[in-house]
Amino acid sequence: MLDFEHLDYYELFGVSRSASQEEIKRAYRQEISKYHPDRFANATPEAREYASRRSQRLTEAYSVLSDFAARSAYNRGQSAGSLRSAPARRSPPPPAQPRDHQAELYEQARDHLAAGRMMQAIAVLRQLQKLNPFYRDSAELLATAEERMRMQQRRGGRGLTRRLLVIGGLVGGVALAALAAWVIGMRGDTTSATGSSGAATAIVALVATELPTLSPESTAAPALPTDVPAQPSATPVPTALPEPTAAPPEPTATPPEPTAAPLPPTAGPVAEQGPRLFSDTFAGTGWAEIGGSGWRVGYQRERYRIAVDPGIGEIWSYRTSSARDVSIGVDVQVTSGEGGLLLGFLDANNYLSFSTNPQQTSFRVEQHRAGAVTVLTDGQSEAIHAGAEQPNRLVARVRGDHLNLLINGQVLADLDVPGGLASTRYGLVAISGDTAAEAFFDNLEIRALE
Repeated sequence: MLDFEHLDYYELFGVSRSASQEEIKRAYRQEISKYHPDRFANATPEAREYASRRSQRLTEAYSVLSDFAARSAYNRGQSAGSLRSAPARRSPPPPAQPRDHQAELYEQARDHLAAGRMMQAIAVLRQLQKLNPFYRDSAELLATAEERMRMQQRRGGRGLTRRLLVIGGLVGGVALAALAAWVIGMRGDTTSATGSSGAATAIVALVATELPTLSPESTAAPALPTDVPAQPSATPVPTALPEPTAAPPEPTATPPEPTAAPLPPTAGPVAEQGPRLFSDTFAGTGWAEIGGSGWRVGYQRERYRIAVDPGIGEIWSYRTSSARDVSIGVDVQVTSGEGGLLLGFLDANNYLSFSTNPQQTSFRVEQHRAGAVTVLTDGQSEAIHAGAEQPNRLVARVRGDHLNLLINGQVLADLDVPGGLASTRYGLVAISGDTAAEAFFDNLEIRALE
């Protein structure tokens, strides 16, 4: 018998028998993200079998505990025999993967980074990402190597006409990358006639990073990023780009509560103000176009679309802002599930999401910190346009670690982020639960706060 098959449904999720539906849904999302078969595409046959059977067990448990009648029957034990799967054949837990070619590539990449050989590091990390996009912190190391390469090219005098090396292989001018069976891409950008630079993109599960970009109508040269790390030394390479200020505090297992409660909608809509730093109507290229088992991101009819099958959870695409205190706004049409903005993305376990579910006229702000999820605020608002056909304008005003969140010009929340926002990276996200999620994004604007 596998190590989880003796657990009942509540023990499988790590919740009490009196857990709320929201607690069960959250626990399911966390567990299924760990054992989804896509994450084990390059694992040993034993590990793939283990992940497949455990994810099946999790889905079975969620289908029972998310249904009131089935859960009641399960609690009474009346239908436990039919609701629980038969014990599987006895087999040992999956063995730990031995050191292999992936580990060798990883060590080679770290050696190249430590020695300052960015070109070699990028080439090795690209090869590793093709084998296993989830391997340790290889995606973060690749992003770090790309940032350092850009700085080296700037110092070499190539300026804004330099070739921007980004993760992956050139496909139709769009940089591809990956984070859940996701491939890494590479493309070159040059300065346009107006002087504004193109956006370099790389996905990491799904996560897309963007080099700082000015708005198309701007004639000024783009500012250097504020979070570029120092040149490599003999010390280990960081797994995320450090910020220019003090390093973010270590994540804790139980984040503190937010310091402010959500505000009621204002009397009238609030207009987005401040100098525009970047805008995107999603009519061209720059964001990734890629898909995997149960998800897809890419352009569709001059909008950007993220689609996620039931049970997968969050799929996102991120970029890096060229400024710290900014207003980030985007039109979001959510046809099913939830969709919205990603803020302060550090890695797959540390970020903040601001999402809406127009079908329920609801919103939610979640903080992911060291893998633990805390709902900072949620609720319903009359400001949210209901229905699958209506877009909603989501705006996040970020000033340091303070957030001011709006939908359709109405203030929903005004709060300080516990532990702070560790990064200037932002993005787009769609979230599925027991139903699929699909979100379309348009008219992205980033403005400097006045």
